[in-house]
Amino acid sequence: SICNTSNLSYTERVKALKVHCLVHKSKSGPLPSNPFGNTHPIRRKHIVSDVIEALNRSRNSHSSNNNNDSLQRHPLQRHPLQRWPLEINFTSNSNSEGAIDQGGPSKELLNLTFTQFLRDNGKDPNSNASSSQVQIFKTTKSNTSFQPDPASVITCPNNETRKNAYISAGELAGTAIWNNQPIGTMPSLFFCRHILRI
Repeated sequence: SICNTSNLSYTERVKALKVHCLVHKSKSGPLPSNPFGNTHPIRRKHIVSDVIEALNRSRNSHSSNNNNDSLQRHPLQRHPLQRWPLEINFTSNSNSEGAIDQGGPSKELLNLTFTQFLRDNGKDPNSNASSSQVQIFKTTKSNTSFQPDPASVITCPNNETRKNAYISAGELAGTAIWNNQPIGTMPSLFFCRHILRI
């Protein structure tokens, strides 16, 4: 059952989420295969498209596995991103960077991906990463947070790509919340309220 947390303070909600995460981890089955790792390296120059592709592949694999053995599925099946670190293997110029992910590359992936999801993200032209063709968010007028960009229909005209980008952004935000990690930018308050239906 879902409990009403509207009467809890922020600190109490954070504590409740941490307890829920610990209980869920202790009762849930084994982790599904990692959508990233050594078998699926992430190219720095194509980080957004590689992340969306990896998560989409993982979703399709995960849903087909659940359909095939729905009777044998663990009642508390874990999401593939309920892990930390994410075991990110970055590549530059077709060569693996060789870093062992103890959390740093995972944080970098979250920060870079959300930054590149933003239209007019103020990207440094000397940066290693290329500009994303999947810009689904924009900064608010205050330049302190982001919101969905209505112009994403123009900046990302392919409906399927845009849909997968929003789903991937949600999964990455969820893993950041689940693992108490920053994403480099903050969603606007009204966007959070809309998502949480508060």
